[in-house]
Parts: sequence; structure tokens; C-alpha cells
Amino acid sequence: MPQTADWKTLSIISILLVGIGCPLANEQVAFAATKSTPKVAATSEDEKQCLPHCRSNFVCIKGECVSECNPPCASNESCKLGECVAKAQRVASSSDEQATSSSQRAKTPAADNERFRPEPSMPPPAKVNRRIHDGFYLRMSFGLGALIGNWTPNESSTRNLVGFAEHYELALGGTPIPGLVIGGGIFGVIASSPMYGWSTNGSNINIPGGSIVSEIIGPFVDVYPKPAGGFHFMAALGPAGVSQSSGGAEELRYSLPTPSRQVVGTPATPYSGVGVGFVAGVGYEVYVADHWSIGGILRIMYTYANLSPNDSTFLDAKLSSFTPGLMFGATYQ
Repeated sequence: MPQTADWKTLSIISILLVGIGCPLANEQVAFAATKSTPKVAATSEDEKQCLPHCRSNFVCIKGECVSECNPPCASNESCKLGECVAKAQRVASSSDEQATSSSQRAKTPAADNERFRPEPSMPPPAKVNRRIHDGFYLRMSFGLGALIGNWTPNESSTRNLVGFAEHYELALGGTPIPGLVIGGGIFGVIASSPMYGWSTNGSNINIPGGSIVSEIIGPFVDVYPKPAGGFHFMAALGPAGVSQSSGGAEELRYSLPTPSRQVVGTPATPYSGVGVGFVAGVGYEVYVADHWSIGGILRIMYTYANLSPNDSTFLDAKLSSFTPGLMFGATYQ
């Protein structure tokens, strides 16, 4: 009986030990399997990493780069972010991007050229032509010529006048339009010692007399057909003043028809008076500076005046003179 009890007791103890030991053994086996799994994965050829790494839209499976789309995309599709996208759309998009990039590349140099293109240099301002007949006008001239005229001391006798003369001129004016000068001036001649000539009793008498000064003070016009040119013509009209100094006296002897003698003067006393006169001329000038030109002018001057003697015992006289001359002048304009 005691042996039977011991056997039973041993049986129960064995069963309990087996019940407790089996779960522990299973846990140890599971732990060992779990602990050894990474080593197998690390050394497994099927799951080693792909080097170098797969490009976009591909994944590494069993050491190979495969499309991340599963199932694989059709021939006219491509895998993008795990989805199949029609190649036509992508190509079109790529074409648009390329076209845009090309357009930008094409435009960028042009834009850069436009941005950095140097502005065309402006031509230097045209120099103002100051050598033109416009604005303020000043002319000073002097020359030589002749005096031809008549002096009539009384109604019954006339003396012819011939001699050299000095011509002068001072004119001031303005230019309302280029090439047209309007102003006023003094135009004069001085005959220092003209010859008085006349005929009496069949004889021609020529006696040097006193000087004659004639001046015209009045308006004038001077026209340059080409405002920048040198050719011009002028005219003036106005009152004239004439003065005549006394000349020498000379005794004339006549034998026919009867012996006689006569004392004549040319004139015997000074005369002076006023009248009228005009001036006309044509000339050519050359610029020597921006506002100065020089040149010559051929001028004629005519005066007519009634003269009164300083000595009241003499009668009034008349004098007319025509004086051509060649003058040299300087003009500022």
C-alpha cells in the first residue's frame, strides 16, 4: 500500500513538471528563433540592400531594383509614385517643359542683350551756324572814287566839276528775316580839290576849287539772296547835306574881241545847303569769323542841293554830283 502511494505521488509530480516545463521550453525556442532571425536576414542573399540605390519610382526587392507598380504597367504607361501614368501625357509634359525651357533660353539672351545693350550714343549737337546774315548789323566801309557834277552859281553860268573823291559809310540795322537788313546810316563823299571848268569867250577854263562834302543820312536796305552767302546789294534814300568851301581866285586875261581881264573864284565864298540823295551798291563779302565778314562793294551816290553863300552879296547856287566808287568794308552780323 505504501509503495502504491509513492508511485502515484511520483506520477502526479512528473505530470506537473512536464506541464510546467513544456511552456518554458516553447518560450525558449521561440526566443532563440526570434534572436537568430536578424542574423539570417542580414546574411540572406535574397534581402540584401541594392547598391547603388534604385532611382525614382523603383524599389529594391531581393537585391534588384523593380518598378514599384504592381502589377507592372502597360507598354504605353510608365510607373510614377506607385501609379501607372500614360506615356503620352508625360511626353507631352516633357515636350512642354522642353519647349518652355528652350523658349526661356532663347528669350534670356535677348532679354540680357536688351538689358545690357549700350544705349546708342547720341550724335553731337549740330553746331549752330553763326556765319549767317541775321540779327544785329553793323557795316563800316571806306573807299576811293570820283566826283562828277555841276555847280551853277547863277542862272547864266555853270561850272563842270571833276575830281577824285573819298567814299565812306557807317550803317546800323537789324534783320527781320535772315538775309534782309533794314536800318539807317550815313553815306558820304569828300572831294578835296575838284576842278571847276567852263567856257568863256571861246576859251576852256579849268581851275581847282575848294573841297565839296556831300552826305546822305537816311534809311537803307541790304539784301543777301542767300543768308549764308556773301553776295548782296543795297540801296538808301534820304536827305542830303552839301558844303562847299571857297576856292582860289584867278585873274583871266582876254585879248579878243578887245583886251580885258576877269577875276574868277571857285567859289569866292563858302556855300552850304540841303537837298536829297540816294545810294545804290552791289558787293561780295567773305566770313573771317563767326560774326565778321569783309569784302568789297561798288557804290554810286547822287546828291542834289540848293546852296546858300556865307556872303550875302553872292547869289544862291545849285550843285548836283554823281560819285561812283569802289569801297572796302567790314560787316558784323
